[in-house]
Amino acid sequence: MVANGHLQGWTHRIFSLDQPRQHLGRSGGGGLGYGIGATIGACLAFRNEEKLIVNIQSDGDLLFTPGGLWTLAHYKLPALIIMNNNRSYYNSEEHQASIARFRNRNVEIGVTGTKLEDPFVDFATLAKSMGVEAVGPLENPYEIDVALKKAITYIKTEKKPFLLDIVTEKMSYK
Repeated sequence: MVANGHLQGWTHRIFSLDQPRQHLGRSGGGGLGYGIGATIGACLAFRNEEKLIVNIQSDGDLLFTPGGLWTLAHYKLPALIIMNNNRSYYNSEEHQASIARFRNRNVEIGVTGTKLEDPFVDFATLAKSMGVEAVGPLENPYEIDVALKKAITYIKTEKKPFLLDIVTEKMSYK
């Protein structure tokens, strides 16, 4: 069950999401902080079923509501949180860059406050601080398979949440 995450339509290209109770859909209006809350809701709704709840979590979105990690840990809600960690509030970054170009302004100044760097956010450490088991940040794609298997095994045996912090490239919204 994909509780959150659309990756510009990639979730529907990767997964067969053609039956009820497979995907919650998307948040409306940008949904700042929507992802982790939707995941908590899906975990509660499917609490008595053997269904893997998957959250493809945007990094900036989680920074609006990081306490949701604590809620998952506290209530022992099994969820696989895959961080799409592009180190940016990228929707805002792309929009602000576009406006800066349109107004003939310096793009680097125009995107101030949208890049999540210096320092980078370590979501695995953040998750662990709230009681969620985690791995990452993973920057090498060849590490993902082993980490994903570890996460799924942990979720199935411990019935608790797990976060994979995967550093990704920025995807264009155009």
